[in-house]
Amino acid sequence: MATPERLVGGYVNGEHVTGIFPQLNEIRDRIIFITSAQGNTTDKIEGAIKKALLGERIPDVAEIFERSADFGLQYGLASQGIRHSIFADFERLQAKDSNAMKLASDPYYRALLHMAGERIAAIDCYEMLRQFGSNAILVDVLDDKFPLSVTGDPMNASIDFARSKRRTAETLRNTKGNIVIPGYGGMNMTKKRMSPLGRGGSDTAAFGYLYAADGDFIYILTDVPGIMAAPVTGAPTVNVLDIRHTKDAAALGAKLPSRRSVRGLELCYAEGRNPYVYITHAQNMHGPGTQITNETTNGSPVKLVGGRDVSMYILEGEISGVEDTLRLNGVEYSLNGTLDSAYLVVPTEFGHHAEGVLSEFVNNKTARGRQISVGPPASASHIGIVGGMQHTVGVSSRATSALAAQNINIGYNVDPGPMSAGYLIDPADRVAGIHTLYREFFR
Repeated sequence: MATPERLVGGYVNGEHVTGIFPQLNEIRDRIIFITSAQGNTTDKIEGAIKKALLGERIPDVAEIFERSADFGLQYGLASQGIRHSIFADFERLQAKDSNAMKLASDPYYRALLHMAGERIAAIDCYEMLRQFGSNAILVDVLDDKFPLSVTGDPMNASIDFARSKRRTAETLRNTKGNIVIPGYGGMNMTKKRMSPLGRGGSDTAAFGYLYAADGDFIYILTDVPGIMAAPVTGAPTVNVLDIRHTKDAAALGAKLPSRRSVRGLELCYAEGRNPYVYITHAQNMHGPGTQITNETTNGSPVKLVGGRDVSMYILEGEISGVEDTLRLNGVEYSLNGTLDSAYLVVPTEFGHHAEGVLSEFVNNKTARGRQISVGPPASASHIGIVGGMQHTVGVSSRATSALAAQNINIGYNVDPGPMSAGYLIDPADRVAGIHTLYREFFR
């Protein structure tokens, strides 16, 4: 969604791009388009909200949504109305309108603001489809029958899959043609308000719709040809990953945002369905990419190397129940320790939400007279390998020895899951650590 040319084809910086829509001509199935925000729009929205809450002046609406201006579209009346309402919300914040500033303290209002990038992207995608001659409808997040139902935290919700399936079936029955839906969030039916699914929520939503719509296939379109063997220049694409390796790879930041992002796919498998799942480059969607399958590959070699920055918390005292609390609030985490002492690792991009959940957990324990403490977060990087861990001797020792040979100190061992080995290291060593593991297993 970065430019109109990337949708319909044309030239970007003098280079010809195929476009997504022309590649769909051979697909006769009904398509649901799940849009993510354009470029760094979400970061700009988050920054604007923070400034507003601090009483500072926020950027102009034109700056926040500048990527949409590049599309140069003539919008239909419905699209104009949605865009006007979105822009008006931010203009009121910019003008420090007293009512808007009061609303900004409401987490559900902030949630709606956070989803503005996906809403704008969906409008642009819908209008471009119309211009391209495709029969499509737009379903906005404020539509009463918005199909994806969510529960839980206002800013980090979880999908209610059973209800979403019923609502999606109703949407499909009552509409014709292709459908464009903003990703990132859904409708909390209890509160009758919108809630985002947290960072990377558009991928999570897409897999949720795959399940809810009984989809036959899903393409996750990115700016790289699938999941790479490492975030290293020249690294090859991983052709196939089974669902277990995929979840561990996601925990290490390999394209997908979190393990829970593929929950919808897991439910498809649990019901005996095997949809075709392909992660690939948007400009060559039938070319090289990564297929995700339900077939197990226990004896496989190391499939990839990943790594991401994390925050680490030391928990001591009466910590029983913390894992259930983290799961219920949709926190992506790794936890190692005993009944009364543990270290918790959370991806940095999810840190703010995790701190709020931990604070409430500690307050509830303290109110019941339980002794518990959570230390301030320490910055670290979580790197590791995925694959080769079962039925293969010496994989972990090779990884550890390779890091030691480069004088990269391992602070803690944190395995993302059963198919991987992971290490906490100093953030300054993250790039060197990833390159070291890549050389060890792929060069």
